[in-house]
Amino acid sequence: MDLSGKQAAGAPKFSAGAALEYAHDAGRVNDTAVQAFVGGNWSYRSHFSATVNLDPFGNIPGYHLLGLNLGVRTASKLELSFWMRNVTNKNYFTTTSVSSTYNFSQAALGEPRMFGATLRGEI
Repeated sequence: MDLSGKQAAGAPKFSAGAALEYAHDAGRVNDTAVQAFVGGNWSYRSHFSATVNLDPFGNIPGYHLLGLNLGVRTASKLELSFWMRNVTNKNYFTTTSVSSTYNFSQAALGEPRMFGATLRGEI
């Protein structure tokens, strides 16, 4: 809420997130312990207005997003993971704006389903 008692622009009334991971010892490679893991994450944002003046054309519906990942890591801080974001390929807006000067609305879509791999290590 802002000082007028109205919902602040760009701020949903509710947001939530959760992440889970299951890891299991997968053996040893060159005397280094290897762990396999699988996990997921979920996030939610309720509807909100993306415009400062709370214009109804700036309303963004609420949305849920789901992500998954799996991989292996070693005790020596080396990790390889494969991940997917927006698993359900949900179409959602991150922002909208209205131009009263030029009489048009524009909006930005959030990331579509994406997948990739990450290799990280520590020296």
